[in-house]
Amino acid sequence: MQETIEFGLQVMVIGFAVVMITLYVLYLILTGFSQVFGVKKAAGPATQAPAESVLAEAVAAPVAATVSEQVHSLGEDIVAVLTAAIAACLDAPGKEFTISSIEPVQVNPCPAGYLRTTEWGLAGRKKLMERRQDLFLLRREKRR
Repeated sequence: MQETIEFGLQVMVIGFAVVMITLYVLYLILTGFSQVFGVKKAAGPATQAPAESVLAEAVAAPVAATVSEQVHSLGEDIVAVLTAAIAACLDAPGKEFTISSIEPVQVNPCPAGYLRTTEWGLAGRKKLMERRQDLFLLRREKRR
């Protein structure tokens, strides 16, 4: 009986060692492939330059917006940020427009037990899911 237990432990230790060595060899192979065939990443500042230039144009151009008294009650900082955002989205820096009212977005009703989210939250979640799908398809193409 004791001989079978010792034999079983020997087989288990040898099997465990073989599995760990095999996994380490696979790790080395995959690391080597990523070094040889890896995708080169683009430089960070070069990819951010267009966004910074658009932001600089939006900030540099004066925006002439007429603001009602009701909107002024929110605070000058919030109104300035929203005005700049609207001008950047309309791609109309320097043009005149009127902000008549600013109202918070209503929360979408959800079934009991779920978090309620705004339209911005739903749009962000949708974008994350789309990017995850794109990443999945990109990885799938690399396997072929």
